[in-house]
Amino acid sequence: MKNKLQLSASRLHTVLPKLLFLCSVIISIFTTYYATGHFLDSDASSELVLTRHLLDSGKLLSSDWFYATELRFMHVQWIYMPLMLLLDDWQMVRYVGALIMHALYIISFACLVHAAGKSKRFFFYGAALLLLPVSVNYGRIVLYHNHYLPNIALSFFLLALTLHFAGAVDWRCKKTWIRLFFLAVLSFAGGINSVRQLMITHAPLLLLAVLLCWIEDANGENRKASLLRSSNLNFLFCVLFSTFFSLAGLMAQNFLCNKLGLQIAVQSENNVLSFIGFEHIKDILYGYFHQFGYRKDVTMLSVSGILSLGGIFAGCYWMVISIKRLLQSNSQQDKRWVLFSGFFAAHVTVMLLLFLVTSSPNGYHYPLYLSLCFPWAVPLILSHWEELPAEVHPLHFRKLLAAVSVLILLLSGAINHSYFQGSDSFPQTYEGLSVQNKDKRADMEEVVAFLMEQGYDKGYASYWNCNIVTEMTSGSIPMVLIRDQNSSPNLSYRTWLTALWFQEMPCEKPFLLLRTEENGVFLPSDSSVYCTPIYTDEKYVAYSIDNYEEFVKTLYY
Repeated sequence: MKNKLQLSASRLHTVLPKLLFLCSVIISIFTTYYATGHFLDSDASSELVLTRHLLDSGKLLSSDWFYATELRFMHVQWIYMPLMLLLDDWQMVRYVGALIMHALYIISFACLVHAAGKSKRFFFYGAALLLLPVSVNYGRIVLYHNHYLPNIALSFFLLALTLHFAGAVDWRCKKTWIRLFFLAVLSFAGGINSVRQLMITHAPLLLLAVLLCWIEDANGENRKASLLRSSNLNFLFCVLFSTFFSLAGLMAQNFLCNKLGLQIAVQSENNVLSFIGFEHIKDILYGYFHQFGYRKDVTMLSVSGILSLGGIFAGCYWMVISIKRLLQSNSQQDKRWVLFSGFFAAHVTVMLLLFLVTSSPNGYHYPLYLSLCFPWAVPLILSHWEELPAEVHPLHFRKLLAAVSVLILLLSGAINHSYFQGSDSFPQTYEGLSVQNKDKRADMEEVVAFLMEQGYDKGYASYWNCNIVTEMTSGSIPMVLIRDQNSSPNLSYRTWLTALWFQEMPCEKPFLLLRTEENGVFLPSDSSVYCTPIYTDEKYVAYSIDNYEEFVKTLYY
């Protein structure tokens, strides 16, 4: 009887991780379908507009597009462009593209797990957690809009390659040089795409290398050894090597922009030092704890409120564990495991320091930028849980705290899954940019259907509407981005994440689309005399542009 129970427990131990992973994949497939079709914003839509623009122009990069802060090499050119050649429906392009990115995400995590010497069971548990939308921002920005998913996947690949240099290295082995080659290529690719990869991967690795050397020196394990004889020498070299190629990629990006005339901006927060005021610290802390399920504006004793308090506990607990495991490291330990769990603390520290010593005139969106923290908590959570002694009682303090924190993450993820599938049972708030609308498609469906039925073929609208109209019509209605002038009653062109050549496109039935709150600003403008209202509802007003040439002349550049 005892043997049968042991056999059943062993089978459950083997089957349970795979079962959880399979359930997570199935639920994620359905959630992704709903979220990609309903949770629209102009940032995400702009990537599909860019894809169509590149296909029409026959180029991989275009001087007619304003790229914002990155060239978007990873998923626009490699995933969306081939899909758009095969599929006419842009919603399906986004949905299938998201699933492909999820697969790449999981593959990159598998490479990291393999490089760290972890088990398949470790991988299945981790992959299931990574597909869980623990925070609204992680779900919307990372999982369903794919904004940062390429960066995180590349980080996993880079750390996997770096782990091979965490211990003894055979420099005569061909595999060592092959790994160095791929490390250089991927670091360069991340750098040429944007400065973000340097901040989220290479800077934390540099911090880890310095800390490990300092810890080894503080422990006095070999006081006569110089830095060149440190046990961390191979790792330090590898980190400096990859950082060099990331910086080279950034220089190459600058060269491409100058050579090809690419429109790209580097946000001021990336290159201007200006210590922020203390009033921003609470916003930074909120952005961090949000990644573990904390929500604002919820009743404390409600389900969401209790999980929000749990999110603060989980965020603190896993940061303490990461720092503790890093400080307790020694030369006898497998450094792969130290780096595997210590990277989370290094990543969060770099991001928080970056926000503390820089500022932006437009303000930060901390929950959005810090959404890259949670993926690095997953390896830490699992490695900590795996290394807890098996004989320790489940109600022992160490095991109990770990179990409670994981349970909080699972419940937050379950609630957010229901939210992203359209349920109103647990209302959430998207803490991303300036738009917090749940279902943009429902808001705009009627006005967009009207414009399609009436044959309008080109439109003008403010940023948070323009690219969405183009996506909802699968590219049949191109849109030009405009905004109101603070110092003038007239409208002006804007170039953020839009194609400049839309200004010159021929059209037969142009229109102007405004939110109701924008309409009051538009009415006294010079542009209004050339427009006639054609549609009105509670949220939107649409105008036909009767004299297109004169209307365009009233727009400022």
